Amino acid sequence: MALDVMQIAARFQQGWDQFRNDTQDLARDVAVFLKSLPDETMLLLGIMFILGLFYLIVRQPSEVKHKGDMGRQFVYALAIVLIFGFGIDWVMDYNGLSKVTRI
Repeated sequence: MALDVMQIAARFQQGWDQFRNDTQDLARDVAVFLKSLPDETMLLLGIMFILGLFYLIVRQPSEVKHKGDMGRQFVYALAIVLIFGFGIDWVMDYNGLSKVTRI
């Protein structure tokens, strides 16, 4: 009893739609949770996250045979910090912290 291509495609589409809906629900729940946090907590979480990323930049590579180039690792880690820094700035601006600190 083999499934034809149309049944397989329909099952795949149904699974993909369910995954997309679950992901959107999760993103909405996280957004509601972050909006409910006070500005000081958002700032503290952002600082802890940035410090964690800086730790990834300055840590020593593991003792693996192929360590990779340190410059490439630094550029990759710096790109991560810049991307997430932009995201944190967007979240803090959305929460209204930058409106309070603007002169």
